[in-house]
This record gives sequence, structure tokens and C-alpha cells, in this order.
Amino acid sequence: MKLEEVIGRNLAWVRGTQNLSQAQMGEALSPYLEKPWSRQAVNSAERGNRAFTARDLVALALALDVPVSVLLLPRNEGAVDLPGVALTRDEYRRAVMPPYSKADAAASADASLQRVHAGFGQMLELYRRIGAEIEFGLGVLSDAAEARSETTVGTELGGRDG
Repeated sequence: MKLEEVIGRNLAWVRGTQNLSQAQMGEALSPYLEKPWSRQAVNSAERGNRAFTARDLVALALALDVPVSVLLLPRNEGAVDLPGVALTRDEYRRAVMPPYSKADAAASADASLQRVHAGFGQMLELYRRIGAEIEFGLGVLSDAAEARSETTVGTELGGRDG
């Protein structure tokens, strides 16, 4: 598969996951390029019929809020064709992304899990505080209702005695 087709398919996939039309995608590029792309230009790019500049790739990544590597890496196992040579997926991946050892991956996953754990801990503490505030508020309301009920009963009984 040609590199332009890889980028185009990934562009179409990411755009689709974000529920953007081709026209909206073209407009989303305007802050990063001199002018927005037309719907037709986005369509052409998604079909792999466009040569992408480095500026195009960075603008697309910024507009879609993804790393450039998401656009460059093929999502299937096929080779990537460059003029004069077809690279295997692994050869191409090594050229696009730095080597990532299993130890690096484990450390990154561990750090991510620690952040998630800390986030859940903060959420649980917040829910505990909210629960305590709700319980306090319900207690106040219950006391007020009880006091009002006693006042009403006392007034009714007092009115009968007179």
C-alpha cells in the first residue's frame, strides 16, 4: 500500500471516530494552515490521492488531536510502498516510532495505571464527601420537618383548648 493511502485511510478512520464530516475536517485545518481544505480535498486525501507535506501531517494531527504516528502507521499487516522499495510493517514502524522495549512498555503501563488508580481514589473521596453532605442535608431537612410537625400539632391542640 502506498504511504499516501496509509495516511488517507487513517485520516478517514480518525475523522469517522470523531463524527466529523469531510467539510468539518477541512474547516478544522484552517487554524493550522493558510486556508481550510475543501470537502473534495479531504476526500482526495482519504483516498490516498494527495501528497502530504510535513505541515499537512502536523496540521491534521493537531486538528484531530492525535499524534502524527496515528496517521502514519498502517492499521493492517501490509507492507508500505515507498518509491523504489516496499517496507514491511516492522521496518516501517521502526522508521516512524522509536524502539519501545517490553520494559519501557511495562513501565509506561504501570505509570498509567497508577494515574488511573489515583484518579479513582480522588473520585471515591469526592463521592464520600458528597454523600456526607447529602446525609447532613437530609438530617437538617428531617429535623426541620419534625419541628414543623410538632409546631403544627401543638398549634392545632392549642387552638382546640381555647
